[in-house]
Amino acid sequence: MGDFQAVPFGIDDVLNGSQACSMVSSQPEGPERLIADVKIFNPQKDKSAQYVIQGFRQVYQYVADYNRATGYLLIFNTSNKRLRLSVIGSANPVPRVTLKHKTIFFLVIDLYPHETPASKRPQQEVVEITEAESLSAVARGGDVNLTSG
Repeated sequence: MGDFQAVPFGIDDVLNGSQACSMVSSQPEGPERLIADVKIFNPQKDKSAQYVIQGFRQVYQYVADYNRATGYLLIFNTSNKRLRLSVIGSANPVPRVTLKHKTIFFLVIDLYPHETPASKRPQQEVVEITEAESLSAVARGGDVNLTSG
């Protein structure tokens, strides 16, 4: 086994306008920051696809505010529905959307306590979030030009 060295970092308390970001790290050496927000997906508990899309808009705004190239939206799926991200970057190992040279990565973690193994479960209902819906949320959140890339 290799010898691993811990990378020290802190998490800043961030208030940005009327919103608070879940995590903006500040490494002790250098100006790099990790921008991340966390959303729960569970339509039965008013945490629908629209709630996740709003999270995308928030992460995009934080990335723009801190002049970073990347941000992360962590989505905890606590429902029995499957969340599908239909974005151009969904063929990559981590789905992502790029807008105005800022890339937001989506990390979905299934936390639903399934009672049967995957091979014996019926097909799950799928809830889809499209890239167009995500970009539209950014446009509604402020003066943003929807030119991708």
